[in-house]
Amino acid sequence: MSKKPDDIESMFEELLLIYKKYGISKSIGFLPDKIEFILEREGIDKFELTYSEFFNYLPEHLRELAIEMTIEFLNYLYKEGIIRIKNGVKIILKGNFSIILSLIAELLMQNINIESEFDEIFNSIKKYLQTFSNFCDFQREYNLEIDKKIENKIKELEKIIQENPSIESEVKTILAKYKQNNEEKN
Repeated sequence: MSKKPDDIESMFEELLLIYKKYGISKSIGFLPDKIEFILEREGIDKFELTYSEFFNYLPEHLRELAIEMTIEFLNYLYKEGIIRIKNGVKIILKGNFSIILSLIAELLMQNINIESEFDEIFNSIKKYLQTFSNFCDFQREYNLEIDKKIENKIKELEKIIQENPSIESEVKTILAKYKQNNEEKN
């Protein structure tokens, strides 16, 4: 039944089997009330994530328990980069994009309705990413080829604006409309 040891989902499935065996329903976990992170892209699919979580809302005895539980859990997942800080824990990870997934999960768990809204949230994220990907040609590095690409795009846009001067006002109208909609929501 055991899958690869670095598969966190498999680890929790196996732990749940032990819990069921001994009649334990669920463990108690503490979500941080403050999360800070710095993500540095050091190359194509090469990242360093510095991530800190704090448990300021907990009374001292439970805060200590939350910090110790977090450190113990993280020590099973990562060999190094785990640092105890005041009221929390700091983790420094290096690797490919997969190191970001734990941060994304931690952020999503802040939603009190995550279990019931999971599909809706991920569909929204998917739509958001698809929209940006359809609109922008994202650059993740800079070199002469990309410099030329940017230069050509600027020339193309300048030409289009010159031939179609109304485009600027059309774009500004759309942006103003959505700015107003967002201001009304907030």
